[in-house]
Order: sequence, then C-alpha cells, then structure tokens
Amino acid sequence: MEIKGWLVNASDDGKYLYIQRDGAPGQVHVKAEDEGIVVDLYNDDLDTECCASTYALWTELERE
Repeated sequence: MEIKGWLVNASDDGKYLYIQRDGAPGQVHVKAEDEGIVVDLYNDDLDTECCASTYALWTELERE
C-alpha cells in the first residue's frame, strides 16, 4: 500500500502489517489475532525484541 511519507507492507501470510515513516527510526508491527489486535514497536527492523507493546481485545472494541 502506498501512503505518502509512509512505508506499509504486509507479511506473506497476511497476519502482520508493518508500518514505517519514511526517514524515521522505528517500525510498528500490527497483528490481528483471534482474540484481538496486538501492536508492537521496534527500534528498527533488525531488532528481535520490541521496545513497547499494547493490545485490545475484539470485545473491548465493540460499541456497547
């Protein structure tokens, strides 16, 4: 997907979305799982451990 100023790619299996700002450090990994969405932040694409992480369950995202 092309968005001006951003690099957005998906994994071959479609489970992950990778997002980077052109010329900026860091990378965001978004994964949609059965229970919800997980977002992990990495310093760069060579890191194996994330520096920050958060998630939301699908049930938490539903309107009441």
